[in-house]
Amino acid sequence: MQCVLSFVKLLNKAYIERFIRDSFDSTDAAKTLSRSASFALVGGMAGGALAGVLLDFVNALWCFGASAALYFLSQVAISIAVNSAPAGGARSTLP
Repeated sequence: MQCVLSFVKLLNKAYIERFIRDSFDSTDAAKTLSRSASFALVGGMAGGALAGVLLDFVNALWCFGASAALYFLSQVAISIAVNSAPAGGARSTLP
């Protein structure tokens, strides 16, 4: 199961990086990718800590279920962002 989860995380990261590079100009894309890497590190630490606490109170399947639900929500968010993007390939800028 962990092997499948690692593979999904790898594909998800590659897809998000490609999406960011295609959606923003080079300066904003670099800023967004650095923010994304920072958030991923913090999320990995917080997620690991939360999973450790949850394992004390619930079954391990709940952790896998929560992880699957969060991946599903991230895919929904990406789909919404792609479908609501302006036509003509207009690029966004960060504040």
